[in-house]
Amino acid sequence: DSAVALVAQDDYYDAKISISYSDDPKSNDDFNTFLQAKEISDLNPGHTCVNLTGISSSVKAGDKATFQIIYRADWDAPHNQTLYACSDITFVNAADFKFRIPCFNATEPGQDDKKKGGVTANPSATGSSEDQFSSSDPGSSGGSQISGGAIAGIVVGSVAGVGLVIGAAALLWRRRQKGQLRERIRRIENGAHGESGKPYCSQASM
Repeated sequence: DSAVALVAQDDYYDAKISISYSDDPKSNDDFNTFLQAKEISDLNPGHTCVNLTGISSSVKAGDKATFQIIYRADWDAPHNQTLYACSDITFVNAADFKFRIPCFNATEPGQDDKKKGGVTANPSATGSSEDQFSSSDPGSSGGSQISGGAIAGIVVGSVAGVGLVIGAAALLWRRRQKGQLRERIRRIENGAHGESGKPYCSQASM
């Protein structure tokens, strides 16, 4: 079993997590749907921990794979766009996995919830541990990991820390982050395309 930590600064919808056991996936056809469920169909800003089960029984320690997340968001646009991000992983035996995955749930109401009214933040912390096989990513082998500055704010750093910043500093931080993300999105959209002509991964890295 394994877990994926999703961090976002805005609402995102219809998320689908896929996996490729190929050493070098080139297109969406190289990925198989791993998780597409109601619990990740409408996600709010903050941290979301997704437990993953069903890793192929044929994998062994040292094997590599790539997780892909496809989602929709209207970040920096008046309409929802389909966006992509990827993370390279290496499988290890549970006995060799010595640390706890920094995966927890702490979200706040998104813009769609605020429009409806009456919704409050729902922070919680639920760690995740590994039973059989675990996935780790001490350094992406291909530089295509879900990371700070990835498309539309998926994994943009510690969103939880933003809540500690008040007044003008918080506003300036958000504007600066959006400006940096906007430029990265332009570069990613121009360069991160698979052979099929469709973008399949974000190439952003820490």
